[in-house]
Order: sequence, then C-alpha cells, then structure tokens
Amino acid sequence: MWYATDAGAASCVVYSGADTKTIRTCFRPRQALHRKDDRGVFVLVPDGDNSVSIWANSGTGWRSYFTWPKGTPNPMRGIRGIVDGRLFAFGYANCGIQLVDDVGAHCSGAAAEIADLSVVNANLAYAAYNDILLKYDGELWTQLGGPLPFKDWGDAKGIWADASTIVVTGSNGNVVMIKDEQTAVVLPEPIASNILTAWAFAANDIWIGTEGSELYHYDGSQWSLKASLPPGRGVTVVRLWGKDGHLLSNQLFAEWDGSQLHNLLPAEAGPISFTDVWGNSPTEVFATGVGSDAQTGGCGAYQVWWYDGTVARPM
Repeated sequence: MWYATDAGAASCVVYSGADTKTIRTCFRPRQALHRKDDRGVFVLVPDGDNSVSIWANSGTGWRSYFTWPKGTPNPMRGIRGIVDGRLFAFGYANCGIQLVDDVGAHCSGAAAEIADLSVVNANLAYAAYNDILLKYDGELWTQLGGPLPFKDWGDAKGIWADASTIVVTGSNGNVVMIKDEQTAVVLPEPIASNILTAWAFAANDIWIGTEGSELYHYDGSQWSLKASLPPGRGVTVVRLWGKDGHLLSNQLFAEWDGSQLHNLLPAEAGPISFTDVWGNSPTEVFATGVGSDAQTGGCGAYQVWWYDGTVARPM
C-alpha cells in the first residue's frame, strides 16, 4: 500500500503560544518534514512579508523555529533533515543548501539551485541539480561522479536514496539509477514528460510521479502505469513518500492499496492545494498545503494534515 495527495482543504493551522496566531500565506507553501524526535513536525512557510520561516510542532502547538531576515535573496524551497540533528534547507543559488540548527542557518557551500534532496542518515545524504549529483558525508557537500547521463538536455527534478541505491528523476522522461555510487544507468523511458518525484523500496520496486498526474511503477525491467489522477484538475504528482510497502503522494493525499487510490480526506474538507508529504510510518504521515479562502483575496490558510493510519485530520 502507498499514499498520495491532490488539490483538496481544511481548517487553518493555529499556533498555540502566548498569542493565538493563524498562519496564512498568499504563496505556495513549501515542503514538510517530520522528525521522529521531540521537535516533531517542521514546515517551511513563506511569511508574506518577503521572508521565509521554519515552524515546528511537537504536539503542543506551532512555534517559530527559524526565520530568515526579511528580503533575504534566493529563498529556500524545501527542507529535509536528520533525526535529532540538522535540518537541510535547500533551494536557489547562491547558497543552494543551508544547514539549520538551534544556532541559525549556515551556508554549506553548494552554490547551485538545488532541485531536491534526500537524507539517508546523519552521515549520508544526496542532492541533485541540473545534471549534477551531490553527496553529504556528515561534514561537507561535494560532487559525486561526473554529469548524470540525462538525454535530450534533461535536468534533475527529484531524488530518492538509501544506503545502496540512488534514483534521480528529471525532465523529458529521464530516470537515472546509481547502485553503490558506481556508474549511473539510464532506465527505460516511462513517458515523455517531466518526472517530478520518485520513491523506491528496492532497485526493482521504483515508483515515480509525473507532471501529467500519473503514477508509474518499475519492476526492474519495465514500467507500468498504475494510476492517473482525474483530468481537468490542473494537478501534478510532485511528491511521494513510502515505508514498509506503503506509498503516499501529495496531489490528492491518498493511499495506494495495490490496485487503486483511496482519498484520505474527509468528505467535508474543502479545496486544498497540497505541496509535500512526509512520514515516519504508515500510521504517522503528514502533508502540507494551502486552502482557498475568498475572504482573504484568494490567499489561503497554510495547513498541515496528519494521517494516523485510519483518519486524516488537520493539525
């Protein structure tokens, strides 16, 4: 079973501190990360005043964890992190990966526009941009190998990795796999479309999401189309997450049961535009998004949904 998300909404996120505060944004919310430690869920949120913040919720309410100075150029587009360790905020050059901890944000030296980043453990992570693959060894980010063998001038869109396998997806139908940090192999083209995200359980069990709202599976020899989101919704499969045979994607916030998608949102949920999904287990999955709200001029309340294996609800 796996999970997925699509444009769909709920109540707004509320910060339970000295003052109650609704987080609202006129921008697309950034990527969510759940850390399985006492710091809980982290989200990257545009504040609407030309700054970007990381908010955290350990189960007792939302609090501001870090805010970049107003007007900081080249804002971050996503976060990933190490359990009980640093967060990696990544995005645009001139400092494409920043290390965020309790002291502040520190430039890693990766002067590139990072497309995506995948953390394996405290001493191993990978990131991709254009046709370049970067590796983190616990201290430094450095380039791993030569340019990726993308065809038709493809560039990186998404990355997934574990201790032995790296999968990088790209534009123009590109999917590249690297085993044991050796030669990069171009997998058969599943579709002539931008492939935005990947998740794998093994080298012969790879899932990808496309710009055309399609979900494909690779069994080690060929691709097969497993699902297509309803046409006319203007959505793409931009993020997948999975564990123990479960898979969840955000562009519908739904789960894959082996044969079809099941929407996890309750019937009363209004429209929401999801942007990311992450989890610790099939009973602890989180998705971020922004809801529509005509009273705020088309801007919406920033939202985080939590799925406990039975029910999805806003945090």
